Amino acid sequence: MIIKELFQKDIYRTINGVVYADKTDNDIVAQELDEYVLTGELKKYLNRLFEVYSESLKRADSGGHMGVWISGFFGSGKSHFLKILSYLFENRHVKINGETKQAIDFFRDKISDNMAFKMIEDAVKVPTDVILFNIDSLSFQNDEQAAVLKAFFGVFNRKRGFCFLYPHIAHVESFLVKKGVYEDFKKKFEALNGSSWETDREDYVFYADEMLQAIREALPNQSENAELADWITNGEKRYPLTIENFAREVADYVDTKGRRLLFMADEMGQFIGMDSNRMLNLQTIVENLGTQAKGKAWVFVTSQEDIDSVLGQKIQSKGNDFSKIQGRFYTRFSLSSSSIAEVIQKRILQKTPSAEKILSDTYVAQHDILLNQMDFDHGTPTMPRFTNAEEYCRSYPFAPYQFNLLQDVFDAIRSVGATGLNLSKGERSMLEAFQTALKAVGSSENGALVPLANFFPTVQSFLDGSVGRVIFNAQEIPGITEFDIELLKTLFLIRYLRNRRIPGTVQNLCVLTLSQVNADMVTHRRAIEDSLTRLEKENLVTRENEEFIFLTIEEQNITREIQNTEVSETRETRELAGLLFRDQFDGR
Repeated sequence: MIIKELFQKDIYRTINGVVYADKTDNDIVAQELDEYVLTGELKKYLNRLFEVYSESLKRADSGGHMGVWISGFFGSGKSHFLKILSYLFENRHVKINGETKQAIDFFRDKISDNMAFKMIEDAVKVPTDVILFNIDSLSFQNDEQAAVLKAFFGVFNRKRGFCFLYPHIAHVESFLVKKGVYEDFKKKFEALNGSSWETDREDYVFYADEMLQAIREALPNQSENAELADWITNGEKRYPLTIENFAREVADYVDTKGRRLLFMADEMGQFIGMDSNRMLNLQTIVENLGTQAKGKAWVFVTSQEDIDSVLGQKIQSKGNDFSKIQGRFYTRFSLSSSSIAEVIQKRILQKTPSAEKILSDTYVAQHDILLNQMDFDHGTPTMPRFTNAEEYCRSYPFAPYQFNLLQDVFDAIRSVGATGLNLSKGERSMLEAFQTALKAVGSSENGALVPLANFFPTVQSFLDGSVGRVIFNAQEIPGITEFDIELLKTLFLIRYLRNRRIPGTVQNLCVLTLSQVNADMVTHRRAIEDSLTRLEKENLVTRENEEFIFLTIEEQNITREIQNTEVSETRETRELAGLLFRDQFDGR
C-alpha cells in the first residue's frame, strides 16, 4: 500500500498550520474550529480559565483577576490556542457543510465532561467583544515610551470604527458619535472632498480644511469655535495620550454597550523583549483596566516565556519592581511540547482501519529490527522509540523522537539567529513542517520512514543567505551526491541543539537519515561513512574526535586558510620546543 493511502484524510489538503490573527474568513475559521485538537493539557487549561472567568461574571468587581498569560516555546500552539479562545468567547457563527454553527457547538464532542461544557457554554452566552491582534505587526515599533499603549488604543479605536493611527482623531470621531452627528459629518466630508472619510482620515493633515468645514456643518454651534482649527492641526500634541484616558474610554464602551471586552495580544513577549518601558506600559494598562472597567475588560497575551521568566529578566536588568503585574495575570498557562505529537497524530496522521491492521502486522514482524535501527550513541540523551504497535500506528511514517526533537531544532536555529525574523514570529508551524515532510514520502511504498532532512524545506526559505549558500554551493561541487546533500542538511539541523544535543557521530547519523523500516544497516552505515569522507574533503564539515559538524561559509574559509598556510620545518621545531619547555618548567 502506498503511504498516502494509509490516512483517513487527504495528506495533500490545505491545512492552515500557520495561524494569522487577522485571517478570519468563514472557511478558515470553520476549519480551525472543526480540526482543533483539544489535548488533555488544553482541556485542563480551558477548565481553569473558564472557572476564573465564570466566577468574574458573578461579581461586580473582579479587576484583580482579568489577565491571562499564555506561554510556550516555538510551535507549542499558543497562538492557535489564543485564536480558538477568541472564537469561543465571541461564540462566532460560521457556516460549515451547509449549516450554521456557533463556536461552542464544535466543542460538544471535544469536551466529555458535561459539567465543564455547561460552564463554558453559559460563559460564552454573555455578550462579549473580542479584539485579537498580533502586537508585533503593528506600526509602533519605534516608539520607546508608549508603544504598548498606542497598540492597544489603536486596535480599540479600530474596533469602534474609528481612526487606528491617531488617537486624537478617534477622539473627535467619538465626540461626534456622542452628539449623534457622526454619519452626517462623514457625508459632508465626502461631499467636500470627493472621497470617503474612512479612506482619508489617517492623512487628515492634507484634508484639515474639509474636516473643519464638515464638523462646522454637522455641528453649527461649533462654527464660531476658534480653537477647533488649532485642535485639528495640533491635536496630536494636545491630546493627552495616557493609559488613564484609554482605560476610561474602555470602561465607557463596556458600560454603554452592555458587553464585555477582551484584548488578545499575540506575541506580546517578543514585542516587549528586554524593554522595561514596554513592560511597565503593559503593567499599568492591566492595572487601570482592572480599576476602571471593574473586571469587564480582560487582557490575554502570548509569550515565548512564562511571566516569571520574563519579569525575572526585567528585574535583574533594570531593577524595576514588576510584582503587581504578576498578580494581575492571575491565570497563567505554559503550553508544553508534549501535546505536539498528539495534535499532529490526530490532525494529519490518523489511519484508516485497514491501514492500522497492516501497520500493526508490520510492527509485530519488524519491532526487533526497529529497536536496533533507532539505537543512538550512548552519549546522546534518551530519545523516544516505538514502544508498541499502537504507537507505531499513531506515529508512522515518523519516528517518535522526531516530534519533540524538531521543536528543539527550530527553537535552537531561531535562537542563534540562523534564520530570518519570520521563523521567530511563528510564520512556520510544526504542523506545516510535518505535513511538508509527509507529502515528500506520500508516493512511497509502506515501509518508508521520514528522515530528518525532510524537515529542512520548512526552514529553507527563512535561512540566512550564508547558510543557504553552503547547501547551494555544495550541490555544484562535482562528485557530491544527492545523499551527501541530505546528510549535510541533517548536520545543519542538529548543529545548534543544546538541551537535547545529538552529537553528529556516524551511529547517530545512521538513525537520523534512516528512510526504510527494513534498511540494511551495514550498507547504510558504509554509505554514511563514504558521504562524510566526501563532505570533509570539500571542507563542508569538520571532524572533532568522533563527531562531524556542519561548517558555515565563514568557518569553511578559515579551515581553507589553515590548510593552505605553509609552516616551515624550523618554525615547527621552535613551536614544539616552546610547548615542551612550558610543560616541563612553567609549573615549577
